[in-house]
Amino acid sequence: MDQSFNEHDKEVMTRLAASRQELKKNPYRPLYHFAAAEGAMNDPNGLCFWKGKWHLFFQGGSPEATQPSWGHAVSTDLIHWQDLPYAIEPGPELASYSGATWVEEDRVIAMYHGVNLGNMIAVSGETDLIHWEKLTNNAVIAQPCPFFTTTNGTETICGQKAGVLRSGPEAEMRKSSVLTCGKWVRSTLDASTLLQLDAARETCRRFFEFFSHKSIVCNLNFFKL
Repeated sequence: MDQSFNEHDKEVMTRLAASRQELKKNPYRPLYHFAAAEGAMNDPNGLCFWKGKWHLFFQGGSPEATQPSWGHAVSTDLIHWQDLPYAIEPGPELASYSGATWVEEDRVIAMYHGVNLGNMIAVSGETDLIHWEKLTNNAVIAQPCPFFTTTNGTETICGQKAGVLRSGPEAEMRKSSVLTCGKWVRSTLDASTLLQLDAARETCRRFFEFFSHKSIVCNLNFFKL
């Protein structure tokens, strides 16, 4: 195991271990399927194979947490799991919601929804994926789009109320609005951030080409810029 725990990580690991011991007393606790060591557990996110181990991320958090983080567990056989500290925690986003991962040769990229900001990207190249860096420390696709609204001028089309792309004039109008939004976002960033954003865009482009499907939401068209 990568010995890269900081003091916060050590506190979390101690708490998770104590919780696991307490949960052994519960006869209804799952023995085969993975269950979180503490708090509520929601959907799994970003299962990936990295440096000889399976990494499972999931929506979770401590019992006191008011917003979800990405819980983290690791396994070599998909049966026996070891808890790890929370991989992605809220900040600057209000909550770190569902997403996916993409494995490259030297790093793993996490793409997820950051509540109140938009689509976020975090990267880690550590052996055990303990610590993650949030690209630009902000959303790479801002939400909501500052430009496009419905005809009554009140409801944002791209961003959180975008829905799914479909054929027809409405879909084309939505595509156009997101591209406009993307150009506006790019015009507000400095050169260094733009280089990072371009790298993220290319990664996401390859990701969504690999998982291409008609149900991709419209704000992902930002990466076609």
